[in-house]
Amino acid sequence: MFTLVMTHGCGPRPPAHESSEGAASGGEAGDGARTGASAPEGGGSPDACDPSLVSLVGRFTLTRYPGQDDVGPNGERPLGMSKEYEFTREAYTMEGYPPLRITGRYEVLERDGLRQRVRFFDTVFDGQPDQDRELWIVFEDCGDTLQMDGMTYSRQANEP
Repeated sequence: MFTLVMTHGCGPRPPAHESSEGAASGGEAGDGARTGASAPEGGGSPDACDPSLVSLVGRFTLTRYPGQDDVGPNGERPLGMSKEYEFTREAYTMEGYPPLRITGRYEVLERDGLRQRVRFFDTVFDGQPDQDRELWIVFEDCGDTLQMDGMTYSRQANEP
């Protein structure tokens, strides 16, 4: 077994022979989404983002969810939750609290700028088969954050 390690979506691209994803997966490089840093003079802003290079591959942790700031009439607050998604080249795992675990595979069906329509399939929810589903994922900050199912997730830096 090997561990897939990717940079967090921005920065210089590795040479083609080091890319862990190829044309079969739509050419999602997973890194090098920011362009212009090495662009010739007048070739664009160093902070420009190339949406075609933003990849779902990586680890994302829940940072915002609906109702998290709601306060009831007696000062009660909602139950806290956590979710972390780990996306590899073709598979994903989501673990969270209250305790739950979802595993399966995914494929990017369509891209529209920083939006990706993704199909989740072969899904197993807490040990039981679950339905396939499709949804739009919206990236922000050049892939450092994403919106999915009304929740916001932040990309986590790779561990050494």
